[in-house]
Amino acid sequence: MGTVQKRTPHKCYHGKTRRVYNDTQHLVGIVLNKQVKSKILAKMINVWIEHIRHSKSRVS
Repeated sequence: MGTVQKRTPHKCYHGKTRRVYNDTQHLVGIVLNKQVKSKILAKMINVWIEHIRHSKSRVS
């Protein structure tokens, strides 16, 4: 994996708006869709709270 830091999302997940399914003291579980060839797979990843932020799409 090289020098990937712990609990940081892979570069293909950066900037995505997704739904939270689990919340712990340090981690947030996120459900997202990832396209693999012709299929779209639902994936669940765990990310540190420091690496996420609220979406501004609902602010008007």
